[in-house]
Amino acid sequence: MSVGQGGLIYIRGTPPNSLRTKYMRRIYPTVLAAAFLITALAMPSSSRAQTCSCAGAAQFGSFESPALDHGVLRLGMSYSTTDIGTLVDVSDELDASGLSRESWSLMAEMGYGFLPGWSLDIVMSAYAGHSRSNPPLPGAGFGQTLSTSGGGDTAVMLKYAMFKENLFQPFHLSLGAGFKAPLGESEEANNGITLAEDLQPGTGAWDGLFMAYGSVRANRPGTLKVDLATSLKRNGENDRDYRLGDIYSAALGLNYLGPLNVRGAFRYRRTGEDKRGPWEIPNTGGSWLLFEPGLSIALPYEINVLLTASLPLYRKLTGTQLTTRYSWSLTVFHLCGENEGLRSIFSR
Repeated sequence: MSVGQGGLIYIRGTPPNSLRTKYMRRIYPTVLAAAFLITALAMPSSSRAQTCSCAGAAQFGSFESPALDHGVLRLGMSYSTTDIGTLVDVSDELDASGLSRESWSLMAEMGYGFLPGWSLDIVMSAYAGHSRSNPPLPGAGFGQTLSTSGGGDTAVMLKYAMFKENLFQPFHLSLGAGFKAPLGESEEANNGITLAEDLQPGTGAWDGLFMAYGSVRANRPGTLKVDLATSLKRNGENDRDYRLGDIYSAALGLNYLGPLNVRGAFRYRRTGEDKRGPWEIPNTGGSWLLFEPGLSIALPYEINVLLTASLPLYRKLTGTQLTTRYSWSLTVFHLCGENEGLRSIFSR
């Protein structure tokens, strides 16, 4: 039994004993690792994107999970999309006719437990996009739509499991720290005018990442589990003296383990105001309360599929902003054990 992205729990399947199955189990890690590396190497160098910083959008969510066991290798791909089409003044929803924003991201993930209690996670935004539409100007019969897309930033996190769940201990606690490297293009322009930071493919700044994850079994059979994940993203300043607001997040979740694993979580998220130099940018930052349902299922050959969503229940924003209407993500990943995974990928 293990925990996946955003704390969603899945049960590792037991593969059949046929020769064909054993052969497939050897080549699956190789194929997935090759796909991960090809995706990373194929990223366009001129236009790399970060994931959206709006509430509910993907924020390297797999980092909010426990450290992997020693020798376990995880390879995965995830796709997420966010509709940022709700116009809100502090907490009051306004008419957003003609205004809309969307973001989407395809991410490649790799994690490995390299020592007892220690693991390393790498998340690469292989392809991401942002679009923004404005209503027609007075006297004009059409509005304006701006969009950017491309490959993305890379984040790395080191995790340590202080306490591990087992038959005699129902608790787990993992801590992590890492960084996001500014690999994205942050000076995209339209008609010679540099686009605003919220449309740039990358931030152009180094960011610090910190997280803590804890869980406890809620009943004796182990079919119910409660978890709490907190994270902090400390954003740096780019070459244009622009600094995105820091992001703090905490999610409390309940997981039911069965043939189809079900999760429900409430997340509080606080984003600070953006700054250019010492001056705060108006209409940025705020607080959100989100509900995050999720489903996961284990397939043959150690492949797991996760579907999650994020729905805002309450928000209190600074000024007037377009904010998240909903978001969802689909993740497919493969786990392989110590000897089998390393032989399959690195020794063939």
